[in-house]
Amino acid sequence: MAEDAYALLSPAERELVPELLLRLVAIGPDGLETVRPAPVAELLPEHPEARRRILEVFGYMLAERDGEVRLARPALLRAWPRLRSWVEAERDGLPVLAGLSRAAREWEANGRRDADLLQGSRLEAARDWAAAGRRHLTLTPLERDYLAEAGRLVRRRSNRRRLLTMALAGLLALSLAGGGIAVHQAGQVAEQRDRVADERDKGRARELAGEVAGLRTVDPVKAMLLSVAAWRLNPGIEGRAALTGSLFQREVAAFRPPPAPGAAVNTTSGDGRLIAAVTERTVRVFDAATGRQVASWTAPELARGVASTDLSGTGRLLAVVAGESVAVYETRTGRLVGEEAIDDNPAVTVLEFGGSDTMLNITVAEASFGVWDLGRDRVERPRWGYPQRVVPGPTGDLVVTETDGEVSVWRLPGFRRDTRFPSGCGGEDPVIGFSPDGGAVFCAGERFELWDAGTGKRIRQAVEDDYDYGTYRWSWDGLDDDEPGGAPAGFRLSRDRGLAVAHRDAVIRVWDVERHERVLDYTARGRVSDAWFDPGGRILRYRIDDEVVAIDLAFPVRPRPAPPDANFVVLSGDARLLAYQPFEGEPRVELWDVAAGRVLGSVPAQENTVLEARFDPAARLLALSHVNETVDVYDVATRRRLWHFRHPHGLITTGEAFSPDGRTYAAVYSQNSQRQVDYWLHRFDARTGRQLGVAKLEAPMRKFAFLPDGRHIVSELGRQVDVTTGKTIGPGRTPAGSVTAAVAVDPTGRWLAVGKADGGVTLWQAADRTPVALDLPAIGREAGELVFSPKGDMLAMIDGRERLSLWDVATRRPIVTGVVFGRIGDGRSWEVAFTPDGRTLRVSNDTGTVWDLPVDPARAAQAVCARAGRTLTRAEWREHLGSIPYRDVCAGA
Repeated sequence: MAEDAYALLSPAERELVPELLLRLVAIGPDGLETVRPAPVAELLPEHPEARRRILEVFGYMLAERDGEVRLARPALLRAWPRLRSWVEAERDGLPVLAGLSRAAREWEANGRRDADLLQGSRLEAARDWAAAGRRHLTLTPLERDYLAEAGRLVRRRSNRRRLLTMALAGLLALSLAGGGIAVHQAGQVAEQRDRVADERDKGRARELAGEVAGLRTVDPVKAMLLSVAAWRLNPGIEGRAALTGSLFQREVAAFRPPPAPGAAVNTTSGDGRLIAAVTERTVRVFDAATGRQVASWTAPELARGVASTDLSGTGRLLAVVAGESVAVYETRTGRLVGEEAIDDNPAVTVLEFGGSDTMLNITVAEASFGVWDLGRDRVERPRWGYPQRVVPGPTGDLVVTETDGEVSVWRLPGFRRDTRFPSGCGGEDPVIGFSPDGGAVFCAGERFELWDAGTGKRIRQAVEDDYDYGTYRWSWDGLDDDEPGGAPAGFRLSRDRGLAVAHRDAVIRVWDVERHERVLDYTARGRVSDAWFDPGGRILRYRIDDEVVAIDLAFPVRPRPAPPDANFVVLSGDARLLAYQPFEGEPRVELWDVAAGRVLGSVPAQENTVLEARFDPAARLLALSHVNETVDVYDVATRRRLWHFRHPHGLITTGEAFSPDGRTYAAVYSQNSQRQVDYWLHRFDARTGRQLGVAKLEAPMRKFAFLPDGRHIVSELGRQVDVTTGKTIGPGRTPAGSVTAAVAVDPTGRWLAVGKADGGVTLWQAADRTPVALDLPAIGREAGELVFSPKGDMLAMIDGRERLSLWDVATRRPIVTGVVFGRIGDGRSWEVAFTPDGRTLRVSNDTGTVWDLPVDPARAAQAVCARAGRTLTRAEWREHLGSIPYRDVCAGA
């Protein structure tokens, strides 16, 4: 049949067939061939019409789902001589292609960073194969761009090494020419040799730092330890960024079934706890959490050819399309439970237990063949029509179906429609299914909905009490119009229905069901085919290709004890204190010692007013501004009010700040009017409240900060202003039409950072008001908070999406970007501050929760080693660092 299909194509199309089919084949470490799913976009991207024609002609042997194509019949790898000859011709290159394709996709997804480029021997192997090792394969445009950029990176580094070598050679020549004393000469040579070796080690460490990100989904623990090794060998920005990334990585484990003879088809149980690898020779069953093999057996039916498989909800049963029938086995023992013949097209048959252990849906050519009731050993068929998707429920008496966007719920036995459920559930293109207990039906399309399986009524969540359901919806993109909408490719609920996970392409999102708040955004290295919660709801596992990766839903750094009943939280500039308003009791602001975890005291606050609070740099004073009314300044140690000022009538405050020495408090006022608006700067003695001066400003000003001299301030547009005269000194650092969100001044006076509403951060030299770089690389939107470290060597930002970025100021390169602490987009306000020694970054939200993040690399290494629970072995060191002398990377950690 394959040869007949091949003959239907034109000569030009036949030339492209091996290119397409070979991308669906992988070679395992043992040299055995297996199937490999490939994104449609990877297949003949420069020949879309030929791709469509080939997929159509070979439709009986290919399965396309969720944007991926795979061989539906692995037996074809040996049964079709022509394909077998193509595989043999490219056998040595197929593993190289798989790695190159995966690396290129990851590089593209991460914004084409140098850190994601292949290096060393892996790059040499890819370039050698691309140059001379290919027979039937061509590179995609993305793969060509990837190799070209990797080559340019190698050349840049090679130029640097060549200059260093020339310099060292010159030193060596001078040493030898000088004659001198033999001992001195030997010492010089040894010193030069050590320097060359040290530079070699640092070069390899930089390469290793770039490789760590790709290893996090393969061996997360080893990736952590290799990042520590990279930093210890080369404490530069590359090693530091890899180390910090390991501190915040979510991946905790990864498992891929080891290779076995024959082409394997892998499947996972509905609860994600078991993985079965099925070949035409044997079935092996693994525990997904531990990777331990828990069963292995063979059956004669498998020799007919394995096309499709599925494990039941708990993994008790395994269903296999073997030849022209569906066989079901007990997973642990291999006992044949039953067998059902398929009328035709076994190659395009899909099996799905859903969450059930007794009901198996059989879909042939995208239409339901029927639901096999394994308890009664009979096939239930719809009374009319052929649903495109049928999902049996865990209880065995319900199925949910979808046909052209219309959702129906059916009662078994008899396939009786339950008309209490709406047909438009979930909107367009919904993913359908059941909660693990079978008590809820979900439809996840352009909106996510839960329906009670017993009553047919929609299950409302707590958040809906605050909204009119006609105007509110829970969806993939929530209420954020800046993100693409549409339906996910997969959706599941946790066992207690407290969490929901959805995935689309490489993106995974997790929600708190009751609040509809996202608790995790995660991007995998490729297309995700499924995701499951562990029974405890703490670990999420997802599948990509034939690998299952486990990620921790909890933030890797444990928070400090939070003050009870906290609201409206402000963190002092030295990160020692929190000021917050309790929800209950008399209006007041309480002071919380972060390190001790206790309340120091409180100061009164006005009732029913919008409150803004600000500490002076040394946290000795606290200013409480009751917006548009008054400002009160308190002594933090005694909680005594030092002075009180009523805002001028008709004016509103647009910004406040203390001077660096804490001796001056300044506020900007403007008219509360729609007519022309003027701005005035008022300055006060911070301890007495004596007014030091009022100056009319030449330009609007909102957020601002003092420069270290205390005589000038800088606005959020980067305009420098004399505080005495109000005059602007020089042009602004940001175009007048720009929308900015934050400003920060380096305590040493060298740097100024301006954060813009589009997420960019511009770094300026404070002395001559010139930019030092283009916008710093970040992930996010709108700079919410910006702060420099005490020495001015780091810059931290929390953006409008509540994500943390941290940069090394000297190199203008990111140490880490996109770190998310808790619920995403829940409207919380965030505060960031460095401890006085600059070794810890303290982050808090408006509930008083505080995280201490070790930004000192030595402390970060200790934390990463503690997460890993072990050190790098000698064998792992040799594998990745070769002849470089071994060292215990976690010694003393």
